[in-house]
Amino acid sequence: MKTRAKKASTPKSDNATETSKPKAQVLEPSVSNPPQVFILPKDTSPACRIITFPHPATATPNRYLVCPDKGVYEFTRVAAPKRACRSWLLAPETDAAKHADGEEGGTDDEAYVLQTPDLMIATPIDPLFIILPALAQSEEGKGLQTYLTTSDYVERIAEQSAHFRHIMRSEESEKLEKIFEARVAAVCDGMEAGEEKLFRLSRRRLLNELVGKAKRMVAKGLPASLEERFVKQALAVPVLSIKREETSLSIPDGDDVTPGAESQTTSASVSTSQETEASSVTTTNISTAATSFAPTPSGDPTVPGEDITHLLRLRTALNFLLSSYIPPTLRAELSALPTSTIDFTPLDAHLKHLEKLKKEAQALRSLSENISRKRGIEDDEEALEKQEVKKKKKVEEEFRKKNISESAVVHFVTTFAKMQKRTIPYDQIRGNRLVNLAMPIEVGFCTILKPRIGRRPSGKGQPQTSNGHKSERKSTNQSRRTSITMASEEKIYAYIDYEDTYIQPLLLAALKARLPPELLVFITSLEDLPSPSSRFLQWRQYESIDFDHLMAHPTSSLGNSYIIRKALIRKHYLSNTVTHWTAKNPDSILRDHVKPSVVFEVDYAEFLDDALVEAWELKESWVRNEAVKSSGKGDLEWWILKPGMSERGQGIRLFHSEEPLQSIFDEWEPADSDDDEGESSNDTAAASSAVMTSHLRHFIAQPYIHPPLLLALPHPAAGRKFHIRTYVLASGALKVYLYKRMLALFAAKPYSSPSETANEDLATHLTNTCLQSTGEREGSVHEFRSLPPEAPGLSGNWKGDVFLQICCITADIFEAAARSMSVHFQPLPNAFELFGFDFLVDAEGKAWLLEVNAFPDFKQTGDEMQGLIGEFLEGVVDVAVAPFFGGGKSDGQRDDMVKVLDIDLGRR
Repeated sequence: MKTRAKKASTPKSDNATETSKPKAQVLEPSVSNPPQVFILPKDTSPACRIITFPHPATATPNRYLVCPDKGVYEFTRVAAPKRACRSWLLAPETDAAKHADGEEGGTDDEAYVLQTPDLMIATPIDPLFIILPALAQSEEGKGLQTYLTTSDYVERIAEQSAHFRHIMRSEESEKLEKIFEARVAAVCDGMEAGEEKLFRLSRRRLLNELVGKAKRMVAKGLPASLEERFVKQALAVPVLSIKREETSLSIPDGDDVTPGAESQTTSASVSTSQETEASSVTTTNISTAATSFAPTPSGDPTVPGEDITHLLRLRTALNFLLSSYIPPTLRAELSALPTSTIDFTPLDAHLKHLEKLKKEAQALRSLSENISRKRGIEDDEEALEKQEVKKKKKVEEEFRKKNISESAVVHFVTTFAKMQKRTIPYDQIRGNRLVNLAMPIEVGFCTILKPRIGRRPSGKGQPQTSNGHKSERKSTNQSRRTSITMASEEKIYAYIDYEDTYIQPLLLAALKARLPPELLVFITSLEDLPSPSSRFLQWRQYESIDFDHLMAHPTSSLGNSYIIRKALIRKHYLSNTVTHWTAKNPDSILRDHVKPSVVFEVDYAEFLDDALVEAWELKESWVRNEAVKSSGKGDLEWWILKPGMSERGQGIRLFHSEEPLQSIFDEWEPADSDDDEGESSNDTAAASSAVMTSHLRHFIAQPYIHPPLLLALPHPAAGRKFHIRTYVLASGALKVYLYKRMLALFAAKPYSSPSETANEDLATHLTNTCLQSTGEREGSVHEFRSLPPEAPGLSGNWKGDVFLQICCITADIFEAAARSMSVHFQPLPNAFELFGFDFLVDAEGKAWLLEVNAFPDFKQTGDEMQGLIGEFLEGVVDVAVAPFFGGGKSDGQRDDMVKVLDIDLGRR
C-alpha cells in the first residue's frame, strides 16, 4: 500500500489550549508491484548490479547481485512469522526538530506500508554455480567434448542477461572474469593454446569440489531444519524390546524393504526429501493387552555412533548442493559417480537395519488398528443391511399406493416405445418414472436395456419381441454396432471443388469407382445437406474448406486438410521440428538425412548484417572459403538459400560468401522510381520479384548437396540432376501412408558444379518442373521404378535402398512434428491430407529430405502420367475416406499404399 508521509494540518479552534484531533488521511490503493527490502553487503563496487539469471538448477528467473570486486550474491527471502500480523512503514528520514516546531518541509516524502514484511538478504554464492550451465552446454550438440576459454563461457551466460553484458563491458570486468576463471579452473581439465587457457568440464573434479563444500558445511554445522529432518529423524531408533504374551507375529524379512532414508540420495529437491523423510520416520509407542514395550538398552548396537551421524550429515549436505545448484542433467550423472573420498557403506547398512526395525514396529501397531477396523467394518455392514431393508420397504410401499406393478409398467413402456420407434433404457422404466418418456430419445430400434445391478422383473412382465421370444440383454457396444449398421445405409454427401481442371475429374472418378454409387451424392453447396449431421465429405482447396462444420461434427464430417500443419510445410518450421526432435532423439534417422539449417529473418536488405549476427555456421564456412581462395586448394562450401514460405522453386539461390548473399537480397528490393517508364520492358522481372518480395522475412540456408546422383547413358536424362517426388497420405490422428509409385523429376539442363554456374544458370541446379518451359518439360518426368537398375557407384538394389530410406524418413518426420511440435501440427481424427515430399539422392546413394508441400501441384506430373495420380487418389479413398464412413469396396488395405506410421495421439 502506497501513501504519503505528510504532517496533519491543525484545525481552527477558539480554545487555543485545546488539543487538536488528528486528521484522517485517505490512502491510495495498493500497487501491483510493491517495493521490497533488500539487504546488501557493504563496500560493494559502484558497478555492481542486481540482475536476473536463470536459476542453475530449475532454469527459472532469479535475482542475483553481481559485484566485480566481491563476486556474486543470491537473494534469500526471510519471511515474517505467519502468526504475527505485522507490517512495515518505509519512509525517508525526516528532521524531527522541524516537524516539532511546526515547520513545513519543501516537498511531501513518499512512504510505503508493506503488508508482507519480508527481507531479501544478499548471501554469497559460488560463481561456479552461475557458470556451470554454460560449462555443461558446451558439450551438447554432437556429443564431442570441446575446450573453450573462460571468455567463451562467460559470453554464453551473458546472452541471457542484458545487465550482465553491461557489467562485462565495463572497465572492471577483468576482475569479475578472473573470479570466474579461478572457479572454472577448479572443476575443469585445462590446456594451453598459445597465450590462452582452454577448459573442459570434468565431472570427477566437479564432484570432488562438491564433496569439499559438503565437508565445510558439516564442519560449520548444518542448518537446524536440515539437522532435524534429515539427521535426527532419519536416525531415530524405534522401541524394539517387546514382551510378547498373547500374540505372535510373522514379520517380513527386512531385505525386501526399501529404506525410506535412502530417498535422500535420489531426491530431486530438498522439499521433496524433507517430506519423504518426515513421513517415513515414525517412533512407535504402543501398549495393548497383547504387547508391551520396554526401553531400549543404552548399549544397543542400533544406536548410531558419531561416525554414522557424520556420514549422514555429509550425504545431506551433498544432496542439498546437488538439488539446489546443479542442473538436472549433471545431477543425474554426478549421482551415478562414486565418491572417492567418502565411503557411505556403513551408513547404508545402518539405515537398512533401522528400516527393518521400523517395519516390525509398524506391523505391531497395525495389529491393534486391524482389530479396531474389523469392528468398525462389522458395524458398517450391519448399518448398510438395515438401510437396504428400509429402502426396499419404501419402494414396495410406493408401488402399493399407486396400485400398479412393476411388470405392468414395463409392458406399457415397451408398447409405447414400439409405437414411437424409440430406445428407452430400462433404468427409465423402473420405479414408474414415466415422466422420462417426454424427454428426447435417440431414434433407432426399440430396445429395452436391462439394468446392470438390481433385481430382474418377473418372467410374466418381461417385454416381448415380435417373434414372441424374450428380449436379449444388449450391451453398449452392441448398440453402437447397430448404430453403425444403420448409419452405413445413409447417403454420403460429397462437396468436391478442387479448383483445378487437372485433378477435379480424377477426384470424381476415384470416388465413383471406390464408393458405393447408391450412397454417393454430389452437392455444390453446404446448404444442400439435408441435415448438419449428415455424412459429409468436403474435398476442396484449403481456403475454401468449412472448418467450422468439420469441428462441429467430428463423427460425420470428413475434410481433406488439417487446420494446423506449419511444422511440416513451412521450411523454417520444418527446420525447428528436425532440430527439436533430433536433440531429444539423437538416434533418429533425421539427423543424417536432413541438412542442418541456419534460420534467420530479414525485413529489408539493408538489415542483413543484423540478421546474421548469430549465424555462426555461415560465418565459419565463409572463413574456410576465404582460406580456400587464398591457398587455391580445396573446394568451396556452397549454401542454398530458401525463403521459408516460398513454393515452386521461387527465391532459391546459391551463395558461398556474404557478398553474393547481400547481392541476392539487393536484387529483391523494389525499385525506388515512381515513374512508369520502362515498365512494359520489365514486366517479367517485375512479376517474379514481386512474388519474391512478398516472401521476404523468414529464410533458411542449408549446405548445398554436391555432388548429386547422376544417371549414366543411355538413359535420356543422363547427366541431369533429379529429385524424387513422393506422395504421402496422412489420415486421422495419426496414420501415414506412402504411395509406392514415386516420380523422378529432372532438371532442364545437364548438371555442373555450383562453382561453374551458381546463380548464372539455375536450370542446372533446380529440378522443379514448374520452372521449365513446355519444351524443356518433355522428358523431365519419369516414374522412379522405371529408372535403370544400375547407377554409377551404387549397388544393383539402389532403388530399393532409397525407397526404404524414404519410408523411414517420412515416418520419423511425422512423428517428430506430432510429438515435439504439437502446437504447429495438430492432426484431426476426421481429416486427412495429401503431401508432396521431395528427396534428393547424393552420389553415395543417401536420400536427403528437401521439403514438404501441402496441396502438391499434381498438374506438373503431366498428362502422360495422369493414370498414376488417379490410382493414388483411389488409394486415398480406400484407406482414408471409405473407412471413416464405414463403407467402400476395399478393406482399407492396398499394396501400393505402404503404411509407414500408425500412432495414437489420443485425439477423438
